[in-house]
Amino acid sequence: MPANRPSDVFRKETEQLDALKTAVKGQELSNDALREKFVELCTQHEKLLMEAKLLTSSSDRLHFRLNEANNQLQQQAEEIKTINEDLAQKNEQLTRTIDLLTKARIENKAASIVLVLAIVLFLLSEGLIEPIIEANTDSHYIGLLLKGIIALLLRPLDMIVEKILMSRQLNRIAKANS
Repeated sequence: MPANRPSDVFRKETEQLDALKTAVKGQELSNDALREKFVELCTQHEKLLMEAKLLTSSSDRLHFRLNEANNQLQQQAEEIKTINEDLAQKNEQLTRTIDLLTKARIENKAASIVLVLAIVLFLLSEGLIEPIIEANTDSHYIGLLLKGIIALLLRPLDMIVEKILMSRQLNRIAKANS
Protein backbone atom coordinates (compact mmCIF):
# COMPACT_ATOMS: atom_id res chain seq x y z
CA MET A 1 0.00 0.00 0.00
CA PRO A 2 1.41 3.44 -0.87
CA ALA A 3 1.98 5.64 2.18
CA ASN A 4 0.63 8.77 0.47
CA ARG A 5 -2.95 7.63 -0.04
CA PRO A 6 -5.40 10.05 1.64
CA SER A 7 -6.73 7.34 3.97
CA ASP A 8 -3.17 6.48 5.16
CA VAL A 9 -1.81 10.01 5.64
CA PHE A 10 -2.93 10.28 9.26
CA ARG A 11 -2.99 6.56 10.02
CA LYS A 12 -0.65 6.79 13.00
CA GLU A 13 -2.55 9.71 14.54
CA THR A 14 -5.91 8.01 13.95
CA GLU A 15 -4.67 4.83 15.64
CA GLN A 16 -3.41 6.81 18.65
CA LEU A 17 -6.72 8.68 18.95
CA ASP A 18 -8.72 5.44 18.69
CA ALA A 19 -6.51 3.81 21.35
CA LEU A 20 -7.04 6.78 23.69
CA LYS A 21 -10.82 6.75 23.13
CA THR A 22 -10.92 3.04 23.87
CA ALA A 23 -8.87 3.49 27.02
CA VAL A 24 -11.07 6.35 28.27
CA LYS A 25 -14.31 4.48 27.52
CA GLY A 26 -13.12 1.39 29.32
CA GLN A 27 -12.01 3.48 32.32
CA GLU A 28 -9.21 1.06 32.88
CA LEU A 29 -6.52 3.77 33.11
CA SER A 30 -5.25 5.44 36.23
CA ASN A 31 -4.97 9.19 36.50
CA ASP A 32 -1.24 9.01 35.79
CA ALA A 33 -1.88 6.86 32.73
CA LEU A 34 -4.59 9.28 31.57
CA ARG A 35 -2.21 12.19 32.14
CA GLU A 36 0.45 10.37 30.12
CA LYS A 37 -2.05 9.72 27.26
CA PHE A 38 -3.18 13.36 27.44
CA VAL A 39 0.43 14.61 27.18
CA GLU A 40 0.94 12.23 24.27
CA LEU A 41 -2.23 13.61 22.63
CA CYS A 42 -1.09 17.21 23.18
CA THR A 43 2.34 16.43 21.70
CA GLN A 44 0.72 14.80 18.71
CA HIS A 45 -1.70 17.73 18.33
CA GLU A 46 1.22 20.20 18.47
CA LYS A 47 3.03 18.26 15.71
CA LEU A 48 -0.12 18.24 13.58
CA LEU A 49 -0.64 21.96 14.15
CA MET A 50 2.96 22.74 13.12
CA GLU A 51 2.59 20.56 10.02
CA ALA A 52 -0.72 22.26 9.18
CA LYS A 53 0.93 25.69 9.53
CA LEU A 54 3.83 24.58 7.32
CA LEU A 55 1.46 23.15 4.70
CA THR A 56 -0.69 26.28 4.80
CA SER A 57 2.37 28.51 4.41
CA SER A 58 3.67 26.40 1.50
CA SER A 59 0.23 26.38 -0.07
CA ASP A 60 -0.02 30.18 0.25
CA ARG A 61 3.39 30.65 -1.39
CA LEU A 62 2.50 28.25 -4.21
CA HIS A 63 -0.86 29.97 -4.65
CA PHE A 64 0.88 33.36 -4.85
CA ARG A 65 3.34 32.00 -7.43
CA LEU A 66 0.51 30.45 -9.39
CA ASN A 67 -1.36 33.77 -9.41
CA GLU A 68 1.79 35.57 -10.57
CA ALA A 69 2.30 32.99 -13.33
CA ASN A 70 -1.35 33.34 -14.40
CA ASN A 71 -1.04 37.14 -14.46
CA GLN A 72 2.14 36.90 -16.50
CA LEU A 73 0.51 34.44 -18.91
CA GLN A 74 -2.48 36.77 -19.26
CA GLN A 75 -0.18 39.72 -20.00
CA GLN A 76 1.73 37.67 -22.55
CA ALA A 77 -1.53 36.52 -24.15
CA GLU A 78 -2.63 40.16 -24.45
CA GLU A 79 0.76 41.12 -25.92
CA ILE A 80 0.51 38.24 -28.42
CA LYS A 81 -3.03 39.32 -29.31
CA THR A 82 -1.83 42.90 -29.90
CA ILE A 83 1.12 41.67 -31.97
CA ASN A 84 -1.19 39.41 -34.02
CA GLU A 85 -3.58 42.32 -34.64
CA ASP A 86 -0.65 44.51 -35.73
CA LEU A 87 0.63 41.73 -37.99
CA ALA A 88 -2.82 41.25 -39.51
CA GLN A 89 -3.10 44.98 -40.16
CA LYS A 90 0.40 45.15 -41.67
CA ASN A 91 -0.31 42.04 -43.74
CA GLU A 92 -3.46 43.69 -45.07
CA GLN A 93 -1.51 46.87 -45.90
CA LEU A 94 1.20 44.81 -47.58
CA THR A 95 -1.40 42.91 -49.61
CA ARG A 96 -3.01 46.18 -50.73
CA THR A 97 0.43 47.60 -51.64
CA ILE A 98 1.34 44.48 -53.61
CA ASP A 99 -2.02 44.63 -55.40
CA LEU A 100 -1.47 48.30 -56.27
CA LEU A 101 2.07 47.60 -57.48
CA THR A 102 0.88 44.67 -59.56
CA LYS A 103 -1.89 46.78 -61.06
CA ALA A 104 0.53 49.64 -61.80
CA ARG A 105 2.97 47.22 -63.42
CA ILE A 106 0.21 45.74 -65.56
CA GLU A 107 -1.03 49.22 -66.52
CA ASN A 108 2.50 50.23 -67.54
CA LYS A 109 2.95 47.07 -69.54
CA ALA A 110 -0.45 47.54 -71.21
CA ALA A 111 0.39 51.18 -72.00
CA SER A 112 3.68 50.09 -73.58
CA ILE A 113 1.95 47.47 -75.70
CA VAL A 114 -0.71 49.94 -76.82
CA LEU A 115 1.95 52.55 -77.60
CA VAL A 116 3.76 50.04 -79.81
CA LEU A 117 0.44 49.15 -81.48
CA ALA A 118 -0.34 52.85 -81.97
CA ILE A 119 3.05 53.41 -83.60
CA VAL A 120 2.54 50.38 -85.83
CA LEU A 121 -0.97 51.55 -86.78
CA PHE A 122 0.29 55.09 -87.41
CA LEU A 123 3.10 53.79 -89.62
CA LEU A 124 0.66 51.51 -91.47
CA SER A 125 -1.69 54.44 -91.88
CA GLU A 126 1.05 56.75 -93.12
CA GLY A 127 2.88 54.23 -95.26
CA LEU A 128 0.17 52.00 -96.70
CA ILE A 129 -3.34 53.31 -96.22
CA GLU A 130 -2.87 57.07 -96.70
CA PRO A 131 -1.17 56.75 -100.12
CA ILE A 132 -4.11 54.58 -101.26
CA ILE A 133 -6.60 57.15 -99.92
CA GLU A 134 -4.72 60.06 -101.51
CA ALA A 135 -4.55 58.23 -104.83
CA ASN A 136 -8.29 57.49 -104.86
CA THR A 137 -9.68 60.70 -103.33
CA ASP A 138 -8.91 64.37 -103.33
CA SER A 139 -9.67 64.90 -99.61
CA HIS A 140 -7.06 65.02 -96.88
CA TYR A 141 -9.81 64.78 -94.29
CA ILE A 142 -10.27 61.06 -94.80
CA GLY A 143 -6.66 60.45 -93.71
CA LEU A 144 -7.18 62.69 -90.69
CA LEU A 145 -10.43 60.86 -89.91
CA LEU A 146 -8.58 57.53 -90.06
CA LYS A 147 -5.91 58.84 -87.67
CA GLY A 148 -8.66 60.17 -85.37
CA ILE A 149 -10.34 56.75 -85.33
CA ILE A 150 -6.99 55.14 -84.48
CA ALA A 151 -6.50 57.68 -81.65
CA LEU A 152 -10.02 57.07 -80.29
CA LEU A 153 -9.45 53.30 -80.31
CA LEU A 154 -6.29 53.58 -78.20
CA ARG A 155 -8.09 53.83 -74.81
CA PRO A 156 -10.46 50.86 -75.40
CA LEU A 157 -7.51 48.91 -76.74
CA ASP A 158 -5.55 49.83 -73.59
CA MET A 159 -8.41 48.57 -71.38
CA ILE A 160 -8.63 45.29 -73.30
CA VAL A 161 -4.88 44.70 -73.00
CA GLU A 162 -5.02 45.51 -69.25
CA LYS A 163 -7.84 42.97 -68.73
CA ILE A 164 -5.93 40.30 -70.62
CA LEU A 165 -2.74 40.94 -68.63
CA MET A 166 -4.64 41.07 -65.32
CA SER A 167 -6.38 37.76 -66.01
CA ARG A 168 -3.02 36.17 -66.85
CA GLN A 169 -1.57 37.51 -63.58
CA LEU A 170 -4.55 36.22 -61.58
CA ASN A 171 -4.16 32.80 -63.20
CA ARG A 172 -0.46 32.76 -62.24
CA ILE A 173 -1.34 33.67 -58.65
CA ALA A 174 -4.05 30.99 -58.51
CA LYS A 175 -1.60 28.36 -59.80
CA ALA A 176 1.05 29.46 -57.32
CA ASN A 177 -1.41 29.20 -54.40
CA SER A 178 -2.69 25.75 -55.34
